[in-house]
Amino acid sequence: MNPTEAPTDSPTKSPSKAPTGTPTKSPSKSPTMSPTEAPTGTPTKSPSDALTTSNPTPPTPTGCNESTLEVEVVTDDYPGESSWTLTNLCLNTLQESEGEGFYTAPSTTSYCVPDAQYSFVFRDSFGDGICCEYGEGSYKVRMDGEEVITGNGAFGDNAETTFGTCGIFSGSTITADYDLGLEAPKCSAVGFACTSGPDLIKNVGAPELNQPNTLDACIDGTSGAYEVDESIEMITVTAVGGDLLQAGGTAVVEAKVYAYESGQNDWADFYYAEDVTNPVWQEITTSVKPGGGGFQTITSGEFILPSSTVQAVRVNFRYSGSVNSCATGAYDDADDLVFTVAAADKSGSAAGFPKKTGPINKHPTKSEPAIDCESIGNKNKDRQRCAAASSCVWKNGRNKGCHKM
Repeated sequence: MNPTEAPTDSPTKSPSKAPTGTPTKSPSKSPTMSPTEAPTGTPTKSPSDALTTSNPTPPTPTGCNESTLEVEVVTDDYPGESSWTLTNLCLNTLQESEGEGFYTAPSTTSYCVPDAQYSFVFRDSFGDGICCEYGEGSYKVRMDGEEVITGNGAFGDNAETTFGTCGIFSGSTITADYDLGLEAPKCSAVGFACTSGPDLIKNVGAPELNQPNTLDACIDGTSGAYEVDESIEMITVTAVGGDLLQAGGTAVVEAKVYAYESGQNDWADFYYAEDVTNPVWQEITTSVKPGGGGFQTITSGEFILPSSTVQAVRVNFRYSGSVNSCATGAYDDADDLVFTVAAADKSGSAAGFPKKTGPINKHPTKSEPAIDCESIGNKNKDRQRCAAASSCVWKNGRNKGCHKM
């Protein structure tokens, strides 16, 4: 539900049951009784609406890499009238909510949410709060165990409280955490840049932490040694011009890589996906060579951030071969970075990339020049490299292809 659609006006009362200055309940909520049973001017509740059962408290969310939000509600005698919304003001999106009928008894519920500035609105559909004549209700909100809101229940239609901070300013870089659900690094807050950081995706002499760090079935090659063969060390997506990462804005992707020897046969391909739960990889920049061997930094071209709140970029660093969002060579490495963007402002565009059709996974008509295997060398390691390349020739006068081990 869009927070702007939430009710703001008091529910319509029945004129025939509304004495001056005294709130009453709708006839559909009032039990049938004789005039002697209902004191004049006193609002009445229907017994069928009153609290009758208990509501179990759900456990704290498991696998939460963000903050734990707890909402504790002590209901009045009519818990079904209570509801609330939690709006992320940094992203202008509805973060969590519980509607009418959710509560049947006092309870505490827990949610996994990012650090942000929030608007919490507690509502009573009848408009008399959750206290006083029909039970002394209240509510509390805690973030990671710290109480941020205490409401006494005497609020009429609704009560709104703002807490937290966005913590996002032009010039701030958000460092990703590993997301267990997505199985990739993710920045949950919005900044002008999101980075995987120096440790999440590098190999460190063994298979990278949380290998393969991709949103789909793309896996890394099984050959190679750290700081000898190809690897991706870090990925950063940055808004152009020092702005926030925002839908409709422009960004670039930067990859720190380790290139084999001179890097002459290594290539980086850059992609983005608008839907991280079902990624369709769209081309940003393909076939970018490192400037040499060893640790190098490669940058994509500029691209327009689409309208989704959570997006992803991929770097595919390959030895030889053709342009591909998921190369399958023995020395290839592919990693994803998930990041959060702010909603487009009223003057901004969130149209995203120029229209493309379908996933861009392969370009069978485009491949890199054949590798001169003889110029690489003739040692055991060199022959393995030549065999791993998808296109190569031995300059032995016959050009019959690679001599495989």
